[in-house]
Amino acid sequence: MQRPEFVALKARLALTVEGARAGLLPLGILPALARAGLHEIEGDATASGFAAALAGLLAGARGRVLWCTPRVALREAGTLYGTGLAACGLDPARLIITRPRQTRDALWTMEEALRGGVFAAVIGEIETLPPIAARRLQLAADAHATAALLLLPPRAHGVGVGMTRWRATSAPGGAWHIELARCRSGASGTWLVEWNHATHCFDLVAVSGERPGAPTLSGMDRAPCGVDCRGSEAPVRHRA
Repeated sequence: MQRPEFVALKARLALTVEGARAGLLPLGILPALARAGLHEIEGDATASGFAAALAGLLAGARGRVLWCTPRVALREAGTLYGTGLAACGLDPARLIITRPRQTRDALWTMEEALRGGVFAAVIGEIETLPPIAARRLQLAADAHATAALLLLPPRAHGVGVGMTRWRATSAPGGAWHIELARCRSGASGTWLVEWNHATHCFDLVAVSGERPGAPTLSGMDRAPCGVDCRGSEAPVRHRA
């Protein structure tokens, strides 16, 4: 008779393989992410860390990532911090950063990068997203099997074109509060997680007052998470 933990491991591996075949990126306790499509992320500075973590998982060991920040947004968001990116699982050596002059230039750069098919993920920090531009990004991402991650201001009005809409905010103790606000499949939910620097995955955090012995407790002795991807000398993104 197989041990319960072995059975659980086999089930998790089966889901991982099934997700990979279906073009999905398994995220452990979070719903799987489509590798081809437009995904919106909003929140405070944690949103940048969450986007970096997703991009690192999408890129794996060999893929490359494009991070596009218009100069008008750079003054508020600050400069990307290599050590913080690495802590979130995104290798700075596999990252290409562009700084277009205006938002419209950033949208054009993202679309061309998606159509090139050479990136595992394309990240764009966009203040406003016209519906037509969002539709073009979604079509380009879907046609060329690339994930487009849009970092948006807090509570920005979505256009309903993207496959998912996420909210990522900081929580006490360095945890991340992740909400899947909209998904084409209809799934939604909220999770309190921490980023495991050793295994590059999301771990569920136990809530204070949780019953002893309750399932799905957070892993113990994890490295601290919530690492800001911005340099300390630069202003931090204000989205809260």
